[in-house]
Amino acid sequence: MKKKITQAMVLFVATLLLCGCQQSPDKNSVVSKNDGTFDISVIQSATRPQASAEVDPNTKEPSVAEEIPTKKSTYKDNFFSTDGTVAFTINLETFIPDVPMPVVEVVPHYLTGADAKRVAEVLFEGEKFYEAQPTFSTVYSKPEIQEKLMRWSQYTSDEAIERLFGSPQINATNVVQDFIERYTQLMETAPEMAIATPCLWQFQESWRYNYTAEQVKTENISVSSDDEIRAYTSSEGIPYRFTASTRNKSDFKYNMIFALPDYGISPWGLDEMILQARLCRDKKPTDEQIACAKSKAEEWLNNLNLGEWTIDTCNVLHCTNGDARDYKISVQAVPTFNGAAAIRRPQLNNLKSKEQYASNYYLTDSELIFSPDGTLLSFQLFSPVDVKRIVNNDPAVLDMDKLMENAKNYFQLTDAYFYGIGGSMDESGVDINCQVDIDNLEYGLSRVKVPDTDDSYYYVPSIALSGDIQYTISDTGEVCFRNENTALLLLNAVDGSIIPFENE
Repeated sequence: MKKKITQAMVLFVATLLLCGCQQSPDKNSVVSKNDGTFDISVIQSATRPQASAEVDPNTKEPSVAEEIPTKKSTYKDNFFSTDGTVAFTINLETFIPDVPMPVVEVVPHYLTGADAKRVAEVLFEGEKFYEAQPTFSTVYSKPEIQEKLMRWSQYTSDEAIERLFGSPQINATNVVQDFIERYTQLMETAPEMAIATPCLWQFQESWRYNYTAEQVKTENISVSSDDEIRAYTSSEGIPYRFTASTRNKSDFKYNMIFALPDYGISPWGLDEMILQARLCRDKKPTDEQIACAKSKAEEWLNNLNLGEWTIDTCNVLHCTNGDARDYKISVQAVPTFNGAAAIRRPQLNNLKSKEQYASNYYLTDSELIFSPDGTLLSFQLFSPVDVKRIVNNDPAVLDMDKLMENAKNYFQLTDAYFYGIGGSMDESGVDINCQVDIDNLEYGLSRVKVPDTDDSYYYVPSIALSGDIQYTISDTGEVCFRNENTALLLLNAVDGSIIPFENE
């Protein structure tokens, strides 16, 4: 019976999280006094000793050859939500920057062909770039098809597939065999030479990289009018696809750059898995390899000429599937203004929201993923921006005690439904407890909207709180759901208002 109850609860939690549905509490317990925009008229300049604000104008970093000064902050507290459904623990001991953090107004940087070409040449120095053929009408040459068939032919047995993927893949061998037969037939009409048109570095409507004009007309395909440059290159024997995309419409805007290995369509994602196994299988990166990947990412980002960046995260990704253990190095970076870095926060999941505070431009962010030996496996860059003006180099901000008081008030006005599920299961009658442990605080810049515009944003000083959420069965203490290192709250440090994480 206990097992059945636990299984039912896990299913219930999963359903809620996937559907985004929550039962409403009796009262509106989550209150924000603002609409997500920011009134700069409240800004006053800070009064601080000149020494702590000294900046070398050539480097935009503190002029002394020391680490950025910090101030230790410790906060410990235990309390309940107002309705008693959530128990909170605050256990913070952190060092926050004790330097001026500006308020900066930025606008989207719309990518140009020159931008795309420059970024591609930074990532793949010395390589040649070619225009991509339409995805659904790509013509492969005889040598290209022969190369594919040689790779795929090694994986026509269940045993070979299982070794590659780390676990059995139902029906995979049938799919591989079908591809081999189809591409063998294509050999009969394939050209002797590969189609290779040098990249023009000119944006065109993105649909042209997927379909021919004839396909769109005869098949009545709905197409997008967003602009794109898609190019192919090869580095150290690995084919890469490079894509730069831009959109500037009234509903939403974006600028994005991606680069990743691309062998074209393959059965069961076989080509990508072969490459991953070759570069990453059972090769846990050393500290030296991690440092080299971080250094390479930092050098590339500095040379993109798409704003200033700070690497805030560098860690090892463990990709485990059955007996297969693959390792990758992830390097993430955030935008930086006047030496102050933005706080990492969840990427926006909806650019079409009608909410007043909703952003219509993805958060500025970048991630590079490398194999242990430093081979690029993925590059992505979202939403470069241009600085329109420095509103205030050193604004007055609320002290940490006041910000933490605002945070506590916010948490007290939430309830168990806000974090995932409620205090009992209606059908089973099982009572559950909700515990939120707040154990991480970051101080940096966060983006908010400029009122009455969809084209400008402010980066303002802010604090971000994160921690763990856990639900347990009241009678047994058994954990039925746990979510670790979750973003919980973002506060504007100038006026103490809540900065929404999402556009919903």
